[in-house]
Amino acid sequence: MSENRSAVIASLLLFGCVISSALPAAPGGTGGGYQMLKQSRASSNSIANIMPNLSVGVGSLARVVDGQIQERQLEISWWSIDGGYQEGDQIVLYQYVSETSFCQSMGSAVIEQTTIDAEMANASWVRLNSSMPHWVAGDLIDERCQYYWAAYVRLDGQIVACNCLRARPNWMADLKDTGISAAKLRELYLPGTHDAAAYERYAGLSSDQIDTKYAITQDEDLFHQLSFGVRYLDMRIIFSPNLPNGTDVRFYTHHGSYILRPLVNDTALVREFISRTEEIIIFDIHGVDNLDQEPGAHQELQDLLYQEFSQWMAPANMTWEATLNDFWSSGKRLIVTYNDPNHVGAPYFWPAVKHQWGDVNTVEDLESYLTGVMEDAAQGQFELACRGIPIANCRPWSAMSELTPNSLDVMTDRLDGLRNAADLVNRNVTNWFRDRWSELATIVSLDFFLGGNIVNLAIAENQRRYP
Repeated sequence: MSENRSAVIASLLLFGCVISSALPAAPGGTGGGYQMLKQSRASSNSIANIMPNLSVGVGSLARVVDGQIQERQLEISWWSIDGGYQEGDQIVLYQYVSETSFCQSMGSAVIEQTTIDAEMANASWVRLNSSMPHWVAGDLIDERCQYYWAAYVRLDGQIVACNCLRARPNWMADLKDTGISAAKLRELYLPGTHDAAAYERYAGLSSDQIDTKYAITQDEDLFHQLSFGVRYLDMRIIFSPNLPNGTDVRFYTHHGSYILRPLVNDTALVREFISRTEEIIIFDIHGVDNLDQEPGAHQELQDLLYQEFSQWMAPANMTWEATLNDFWSSGKRLIVTYNDPNHVGAPYFWPAVKHQWGDVNTVEDLESYLTGVMEDAAQGQFELACRGIPIANCRPWSAMSELTPNSLDVMTDRLDGLRNAADLVNRNVTNWFRDRWSELATIVSLDFFLGGNIVNLAIAENQRRYP
């Protein structure tokens, strides 16, 4: 979360394909099985090489309806459909059974059908009634469709586009034999999560309390964020040695005054992911709060982080000029930053990523702010520090693509919480970066990131940049 929003609160989707397949005239039933499918690297590469024109996302909205929790509704977006919109077009959701039946309507049970009206066609987007289940802890280390696949279908039953939501745990390693190995990490397009540790499942009315609805920014824990392709984690850590929990825990993740969990719970999730993949991750400690209350607290935190991550921590003297191959060849694939200039000189703590943060509370103002950021990027403004001395001044930057409620917004609940704010923003951000800013993007960070298609856009752009 942005610093201002913290003070106020005291903050995929998959590559698809265009095909031609017959849809039964009167499909029915909601059956169909689901199986875990281990996908080969060759298979995942072939999927990654197809630029999508339909995406499947998981919406951020959550509420209680007739005593039942309604959350994680599937959202389907499309663009550049061959032949454009035609009367009678439908979005059809199918049960996913196996990779062999993916995008094949014959034998696939229909879960939901929606006829596209003029308003939907203009928005190129629809929210379905069907929801994505929560994933089991530690799952999603392989690539497969998650429960469903969706198709854009003509009146005559022809499928003209299809897609599903996949985990993308190995996308960097999948591209290892391309030009990406020689690319500098800071020059890649990386999907990111804003206030990555502020995750929590929606629990009904208790989650609708003001302090919670303006604190939680993600649905997925860190392991699942990384499994779905995120490679930049925006982290906030607080020193709270006196919490009455009967333990000796002294460091927690937090969002403003909302204490989340012991830091070691989240470092364990990152360790689990990085130990099972070859991916390169930025663990950006952008906020360290209350550490000046006790002498030695900064050193204590750095010692704890080294204890948790030492096997994978890249030394800071590699600098932000390091290439992906430098990280892979060294075996050190975790960049841990520390956003405190008085304590960043330790050997394993890098200068923090620069946040391009607008501190705005409307979609229009966010678009205006990010437009200015991208104009600066196009003019090379962010590269100037990388051409000077010392090279330590060179660091990557993240487009912080979320709304920041002010004090009045929170007091009046104008935005109806951060879930609703993300619902207003994420589709727009996806469109902006797909249609206007793809070539300029470095890190793009979202709240409730599965409501956007940034992961797949980033992978596709990296393939274009580094063939």
